[in-house]
Amino acid sequence: MAYDIFSYVDNPDFSFPFNIIKDTLNGDYPEHQHDSIEMSFVLDGEATHIVGRNVKKVGRGEVIIILYPLSHARVDMRNYTRYTLRFDLEKLILLDDELKHYPGFHSLFFIEPTYLYDKNYMGGFTLSEEQLEYSINMLNIMYDAFNSRYNGYKTLIKTHLVALMTYISYCYIPALESLPNKLYKISETVSHIERNYSKKISVKELAAIAYLSERQYNRIFTSIYGISPSVHLMKVRLNKACRFLADKDLPTRYISDVCGFFDVSHFTKQFKQHFHMTPGEYRKKLL
Repeated sequence: MAYDIFSYVDNPDFSFPFNIIKDTLNGDYPEHQHDSIEMSFVLDGEATHIVGRNVKKVGRGEVIIILYPLSHARVDMRNYTRYTLRFDLEKLILLDDELKHYPGFHSLFFIEPTYLYDKNYMGGFTLSEEQLEYSINMLNIMYDAFNSRYNGYKTLIKTHLVALMTYISYCYIPALESLPNKLYKISETVSHIERNYSKKISVKELAAIAYLSERQYNRIFTSIYGISPSVHLMKVRLNKACRFLADKDLPTRYISDVCGFFDVSHFTKQFKQHFHMTPGEYRKKLL
């Protein structure tokens, strides 16, 4: 039975769901899970990492990402030194739009930690020495800021976290070649949605990008993201609309058009269905 060995109670600031630790471990660490994303960078030593049925030896330079609610364990740890970050991606930051355009980001943070592990596939991702040292510099800054808690530390951590995720997504691009082709194509369709959400997008069009039938595409996409492509597209549009609503000078009709809705009525209906309030009510709460 997996148990949760981390909760944000470890961080006394509940409004800032983030934690970073640096430790050296030996022996075995039992199966467990977290209520957050766990992202580890192996600095030294070695261990055997177990996720479900998948077993893999890991060492210096390895990047390991575990999404909730996946359980995992580590055994045979020998001077296993790591930086580990745990955070709630949606509550902590509104991701930079450019980051969402990278197929590497979607593959690294969604496809590999969920679909590939479930299908008994251990892709793996190892940074070069140069890439690891560059990442360690950012990790050191976040670690020092988190433990010092000086004025502005939250902004500093958020900025470096986005920078680090962008960098490793870029570094991951060569590793994409090891993915089954259809899965890489799925990540391309998600990037396509992020770039073109203001335009008319059909499931047929997305399936064609992935070189899959609509039925295959729907099935694989849903198994990875837990929602259908059409629902994901609607969530992207609604999240973009929320950003625009923060600007009181932008008319609702303009926001509706630029976010890809048929008309204001359609926008209002979808917004209320998702957020249980109208766009106008949402804007008033913000302002």
